[in-house]
Amino acid sequence: MPHEPLTVVDLLRHMARLRPEPLNAIVTIQLYEWRLGALRKCLVVLEKAGIVRYLGRDRWKLSSSYVDADAAVHAARSAGVSVDQRHG
Repeated sequence: MPHEPLTVVDLLRHMARLRPEPLNAIVTIQLYEWRLGALRKCLVVLEKAGIVRYLGRDRWKLSSSYVDADAAVHAARSAGVSVDQRHG
């Protein structure tokens, strides 16, 4: 089964919808048919930029300093993250 490409924008919008619950990477790849490696790569880049936080056991949370996905996307762009590049 082919996997859907993933962008940082897609990921941050999904994480904002989940609030206050953390993103579970395994559930997310099954739901959206994203590749686990691509999802983890995006999450690690966002963690290095301080936009998401790793909670353990493939769970990630959007930093509380961002009120919505648009603010997080803007912060990612400002940090030099390529938010529109497709992964996977």
